[in-house]
Amino acid sequence: ILMQSTNENSGYRFVQDQEHFNASLKQLLKPRFPGSFGHAQVIVFLAEELEELGFRVTRDQFYQGTFFTNVIGIWGKEAKQFLVLTCHFDSQSPMVGENNTYLGATDAAVSCAIILNVAKTLGRYLKNNRSPQIDVGLALVFFDGHKPLPNDRQDSLSYIGSQHFVDKETIALDKIALLVHLNAIGAANQTYFAAFEYTSQYHDDLADIELDLRESGQLIGTRTLFQKLIHPLYGIAGDHVPFYKKGKEAKGMFKESFKNKFFDRADVQVLNVAPDEYPEVRNTPEDNAENLHWPTIWNVIKIMQRFVYQILENTEF
Repeated sequence: ILMQSTNENSGYRFVQDQEHFNASLKQLLKPRFPGSFGHAQVIVFLAEELEELGFRVTRDQFYQGTFFTNVIGIWGKEAKQFLVLTCHFDSQSPMVGENNTYLGATDAAVSCAIILNVAKTLGRYLKNNRSPQIDVGLALVFFDGHKPLPNDRQDSLSYIGSQHFVDKETIALDKIALLVHLNAIGAANQTYFAAFEYTSQYHDDLADIELDLRESGQLIGTRTLFQKLIHPLYGIAGDHVPFYKKGKEAKGMFKESFKNKFFDRADVQVLNVAPDEYPEVRNTPEDNAENLHWPTIWNVIKIMQRFVYQILENTEF
């Protein structure tokens, strides 16, 4: 389904491509723990999809007890700064004797598909307005090694891929203007708070975009997702943690509007886009497409489209 809407301030027409999202999600909804056939398939899919969308692709394979691969797509490789959208793509490894059936729809197949869909639907803007000589580039990063391996504590999170990215500086950390991490999206009745005060203004921007879309009748349902409240380090941890630890002494307090916003010269500015609690189906066979809440997904896509567009279009450095 292709639908278009116009941003009143820019005249840019945002395209909703639900067919692309559904096709991407289908490619991701399989057991994809390190070492599995599905894991290898998803790495190939992510790399090929990013190439198809016009991104310069890197498969960063490394060994840490087993082989892991971060998949990175970059638009504007010579850019001075990057807006970085991230999520993890691996799924829970089965314990010995368990069936390999965990699909991890909200954990985090949906988040990966959202990032790809935002890039796809902003494709015309990227091709026409984001030349190789741009100051602000766009990077899409899909982390491996988020979920515990069979010999790890199953209530732990590893962050192996994201920690490797930070340690190696796959993208120099001082070139990351803002890192946006998506996680656990796609269940009903979700609420999103700001996790960090030093980037709470960006969360408020998401809330403002949601309000504008809702008032113009472009969202589904009546539930407000993004609340203008700060719950420090609340809720769901994720692969943003190594970046936050690196840049937690940052002093940037961004209070300007989008059009006048300047990024402070901090290590890493982190925005965590995740609900206040894990979906009930997490780590169960029920975390599948049948139990997804589609209005939440379609609304988050529309909100993220405009957020990414406004950051790229209106930010100065």
